[in-house]
Amino acid sequence: MNRATPGLCMARSKGITLIEILLGIGLLMVTLSFAVPSLSNAAARAELHAASENMEYSIRSARHLARLTETPVSMNVGSTETPAVISFTYRVKSPVRDAAAGLQPFTLPSEIRIDSTANNYVFDNRGLAENPGVITLIHRSDKALNTDISVE
Repeated sequence: MNRATPGLCMARSKGITLIEILLGIGLLMVTLSFAVPSLSNAAARAELHAASENMEYSIRSARHLARLTETPVSMNVGSTETPAVISFTYRVKSPVRDAAAGLQPFTLPSEIRIDSTANNYVFDNRGLAENPGVITLIHRSDKALNTDISVE
């Protein structure tokens, strides 16, 4: 019979070796090197998406207020400022003052740059844009991250 020595079996079952630890750490580092850039890019995409939704909501609100009050509403796009500020100019009759209270100026995040074909867009009493154009939102950290919003 061929018996293994008891000391030899005990030495192999005590734990993992330094080589195994280094290989595990190396694989973890390689995996993280792929994951970290995509996570930071995901945050930038989410920020751009939120700014785009805010801009689209503002356009719909300005149209709605123009139809409701039957007066022109101007959406002012501050493209040269950092951060960009979107403000509104309108005249509100007293019965619809509460409806106009929701149309407040807002500031885009500082990481978002705005490029627009016009500095202001005027919506007539039917809610139609008198001067249609395109608003482009661009993320400062990655110029490839951008979105276009049509104002028609």
